[in-house]
Amino acid sequence: MKLLLFVVTALFSSGLWANGSWPESAKRLYIDRCAQSMQSQGLPSSKARPYCTCIANGMELEFGMREYDAMMRAQPNPNGTSADRRLYEVVSLCAKKL
Repeated sequence: MKLLLFVVTALFSSGLWANGSWPESAKRLYIDRCAQSMQSQGLPSSKARPYCTCIANGMELEFGMREYDAMMRAQPNPNGTSADRRLYEVVSLCAKKL
């Protein structure tokens, strides 16, 4: 996670994300780490990668880079802050696809 945060911070500060999109390398890194984590929690690899890809795509669309910090502080909670609720919606939609 620290490496992803470093990559994201470095690229954001360089101005490469004017449109709010995540760079593919950062997204791949997130998906790889998420899939490993999900597999270690018992989710089969055939479902872990698609689930994590769904979440990464959803977070990118919902938060982009402009709201990356808010996204990183958020917890998926339907009764939480605005960012918490938005993250909850992303995670919920992806969980329904499992």
